[in-house]
Amino acid sequence: MEFRKNLLLHLCWALLLAACSKTDNAESLRQLRQAAEQGDAEAQCKLAAMYYRGQGVPKDYANAVRWYINHCKSNVM
Repeated sequence: MEFRKNLLLHLCWALLLAACSKTDNAESLRQLRQAAEQGDAEAQCKLAAMYYRGQGVPKDYANAVRWYINHCKSNVM
């Protein structure tokens, strides 16, 4: 139950971040993806929001969930 609560909180936070930032630069996306793959929780959350909204990347809910889960497993709030 706690995991679901954290996931929901992180989803809301990530959507807020995505709404406030515009990352459409290919180099920025490459760096963000690289940081997320290396375990950077903030990058994972931002990347998840981008996939969820289709912002700078094709809309892909499976990838969004994968990055949100990675972020939640990092126990970062």
